[in-house]
Amino acid sequence: MEIVLNILKESLMITSFVIIMMLLIEYFNIKTKGSWLKRLKTSETRQVFLGASLGLLPGCLGGYAVVSLYTHHVVGFGSLLAAFIATIGDETFVMLSVMPVTGLYIMGGLFVGSIIVGIIFNKLFSFKGKMKTGHFEIHEHAHCSDETGEKSGILNNLRHPSFHRGLLIFGLLVFIIFLITGLFGHDHAHAVGDVGSEEHGHFQFFLIEKWMMYSFLLLAGISLYIIVKVPEHFLSEHLWNHIIKKHFLRVLLWIIVSIAAIQGLLHIVNIDNLVSESLYFWTFVMIAALIGIIPQSGPHIIFISLFSQGIIPLSVLLVNSIVHEGHAGLPLLAESKKSFFLVKGIKIVIAILVATIGFYFNF
Repeated sequence: MEIVLNILKESLMITSFVIIMMLLIEYFNIKTKGSWLKRLKTSETRQVFLGASLGLLPGCLGGYAVVSLYTHHVVGFGSLLAAFIATIGDETFVMLSVMPVTGLYIMGGLFVGSIIVGIIFNKLFSFKGKMKTGHFEIHEHAHCSDETGEKSGILNNLRHPSFHRGLLIFGLLVFIIFLITGLFGHDHAHAVGDVGSEEHGHFQFFLIEKWMMYSFLLLAGISLYIIVKVPEHFLSEHLWNHIIKKHFLRVLLWIIVSIAAIQGLLHIVNIDNLVSESLYFWTFVMIAALIGIIPQSGPHIIFISLFSQGIIPLSVLLVNSIVHEGHAGLPLLAESKKSFFLVKGIKIVIAILVATIGFYFNF
């Protein structure tokens, strides 16, 4: 029962944040009449740079944001690919704590490499990386003003809330309370490997949780303000019908299934023993790539531990860092399975290329 509850809590947290990102993108696009998104759409290089920059942010927040932009058709596949190469997920905190200088070099290398790969990918393919996911359309000609002429405003909206507004306010307040009380948070139970003392390890995960909590609280607070402020027409047509009805249940169910499958796999396969029994370079590379496919933070920390102990070379750590993207892959898997597997396939090819260079140049 505890495992089921943990899966449900983590799935709700990830889904809630993805929906919040969609809400914010929808609101600011309507508020600016699509002007900032139009400028972004006209430059694929700008899209790639944005994707890589968001991916570079510690944790999964930047990855979630890029997935939301991609499913909105705001950025193309090259931007998504750049973000998923640049991001190291929650492992960024551990890497910077255990080996800060090397960690910064790795982050910088992934950032530059992701931009190059994203731009090259857009240039080489005729569809310019604009892969459709078949879900979101931006309402570029709508406005945040109340088109029905009804009285609007924060006080009026709170005095006479509609069912949709009341439900969204209640949901966000529950989300905020769960964040503050610690009921929501990523599960790092499978963060195997000795990355220092036990106290040090607990401190690393404490920093991860605090970073996530403050970031989520800020965005949830902004979303709450938007829901309280916007007129009823915008809330019902754009936020409720366009985002909640179309995406919430779909994303939630897929993330529940994905996390349950991952937990089952990690329960069956002892990653710690699997890696410790690997004696050769290419075996390590293969396992690093396979574990990197798992769209979850935690199992990848063992490669940071092995590298810090001098057991594996830098190239093997890079393989795992390139292939995995933390929890950011879960909402993409829910929205576009084709994009998810294509991103993973491309990243595996790039990782094997890096491993080959590392093998011949001994790093």
